[in-house]
Amino acid sequence: AVYGTMPFLEKHNIKPDVIVQYDEGDVGVYDTILELKDISFFKDTFFLFSSHLDEKIYNSFNKENIYVFQAMFKAKERLGSLTSPSVGEMAFVLSVILGFRKIFMLGIDMSLDPETGKSHYDGYISNEATKEKEELSNEVFSFRKNIIPIKGNFLEEVKTLPLYMTSIRQLESHIKDLRNKVSLDIYNFSNGAFFQGTLPYKTEEYKNLENINSKKSLYKSIKNY
Repeated sequence: AVYGTMPFLEKHNIKPDVIVQYDEGDVGVYDTILELKDISFFKDTFFLFSSHLDEKIYNSFNKENIYVFQAMFKAKERLGSLTSPSVGEMAFVLSVILGFRKIFMLGIDMSLDPETGKSHYDGYISNEATKEKEELSNEVFSFRKNIIPIKGNFLEEVKTLPLYMTSIRQLESHIKDLRNKVSLDIYNFSNGAFFQGTLPYKTEEYKNLENINSKKSLYKSIKNY
């Protein structure tokens, strides 16, 4: 799961095996922690943090459960570095790097909600409704306000923002590049944008979730990488 969903996961009693965070922000990122009722809810979760996070984030969790990947710059040789517009693509790439070949994507919508026009789930710190701005979207260009119609994963068409388009194109580029190296099955369960190289699937239609790699296998991949 991605870091920004932690309050939502806690509220619904969903304990993630791994949390990924890439955003280098300070105040807004730390606000996510302040929203938690009990941070110990995530005491058994592993955290994959980028090397450029604010130290307050690192100091908020058990150090033994934190693993760092290089991003934006190289601090150590032979470890490479990763960069991407948002944490969703980063989580996908990390899962492949760690050896997983069957990927299930849920919540990486990269679009506005078809009914509410909101950019994120209710309660997310940067959630914003954009329907009221649509009629003005062609007057002044804005990465966060212009409306772009694109192909949907389940719907014929959904609306997105230029900001999300950069993430969509980057994700599709990652998929193409990684498929040149390994064989991947990528299932997109999200009711948002369609991504080239993924298979649209509704959760109720997929019957083989019991075959997903176990937590033990996941932890072993992280520790041994």
